[in-house]
Amino acid sequence: MLAENFSVDKQTCKMQGKSIYKTRCGKHKRLGDGIQADAIADDGYTYTFYFRNEPVDQKWIDLGMSPMHARLLHMFAGLPDVGHSVKMDNLFNSVNFARQAFSLPTRVKTDGVIRKSQRGVPPCVLQENLTEKRADEARGTLKVAVLRGDSKSLDLVCVSCYDQKPFYMISHSIPRVTWIEHSKPVWSNSLRKSVDYKFLRNNVSHDYNFEMNDNDVADQLRLVYRMQRFQRNYKWWWALWLWALEVTMVNAYMMMRRYCEMNDFTVPYSHHDFREAIAHALLDPSTWRAWNRKSASPSPPTNNTKKRKPPLSASPPSKRAPKFNCNTLCPDEGKLKNRLNKSLDHMPVLSRGSKDQTCQLHMWASKEKNGGKGKKTPTPKGARQSLMHCRECGVNLCLRCWSVYHEVGDLTPKINTILSFK
Repeated sequence: MLAENFSVDKQTCKMQGKSIYKTRCGKHKRLGDGIQADAIADDGYTYTFYFRNEPVDQKWIDLGMSPMHARLLHMFAGLPDVGHSVKMDNLFNSVNFARQAFSLPTRVKTDGVIRKSQRGVPPCVLQENLTEKRADEARGTLKVAVLRGDSKSLDLVCVSCYDQKPFYMISHSIPRVTWIEHSKPVWSNSLRKSVDYKFLRNNVSHDYNFEMNDNDVADQLRLVYRMQRFQRNYKWWWALWLWALEVTMVNAYMMMRRYCEMNDFTVPYSHHDFREAIAHALLDPSTWRAWNRKSASPSPPTNNTKKRKPPLSASPPSKRAPKFNCNTLCPDEGKLKNRLNKSLDHMPVLSRGSKDQTCQLHMWASKEKNGGKGKKTPTPKGARQSLMHCRECGVNLCLRCWSVYHEVGDLTPKINTILSFK
């Protein structure tokens, strides 16, 4: 569920290959070179995205919006709730875009810094960039303008504040502009210790500072253990696939962590351990915890016991199959009907167990032929030779019965054929 406040920023599929979709960010930000996407994120969770090489809705272009703003308006229009507040940097913000976002049925309210030129900043809040003593005198100057009576906005606020130099912000969700007192620890050379330093900050900047980093958190979690670190030239679609896989893993980690926090559970994995467990599970599914939750953990070896060699087939523990009879072997409604499903992995592995195991299909055929209800069924010939195990069905079969069991629907006419296998 998307929270009331979220942020919008770009995310990049880094690639070093050649493609018409590739975007270059210059020599000072080479990590951004690649296929870029505008993404909505909430506390590190990537909610939705729109790649910049994809076409945009023509209706927004007809209204005078740029392709970048058209992508954002398309995502805002698909939000499930009304009245979200979105934080953006100066690349996205403009007064015209803020009015169009608020006029959507979802009533999205924009906040963030804005460039002073060609973005609709009113002249009454513009401040001159000063130097030296004049800059010290102007520091802390705050100018505010409110757009009233506009049908496409609700008291859109534009603020300019002089710090090291003037910066400008717009907001649709701030009810009033005021100064808030804050404090932070600062080292004192005279006292030789950290002391609390109190200062003033306007509430528009304060809210923006604490709500803008949702996309940055998602980017950091994705890039710190990225799989593209040691890869060089590759196709653009390979970069997209790896980006989607990494975003999915970050989203899964954030969902797991939030679920544990909501239910007062201990988070079982750190981010590194979570990514490592996924890597091991992709290489060998038997290492994932869900596969082995029903199997008892082996006891540690003692001095009197010798270490046993691992089995030849490292496979996950198989389920126990039901008893063989005409009902369970029914190809339509029987509990063993999956034996005919070709999409499952019916590969034979070595049977692990006692030496007295027999081919279950041989034993069923002997019982059906001899009518041995309540009688001890003798072991037919060939029932102990070349014995293998099917992990999907959980049964033991000889190699001669393997194809008959997995390919023939009605096994009753094949009883004599099965018993003839020696």
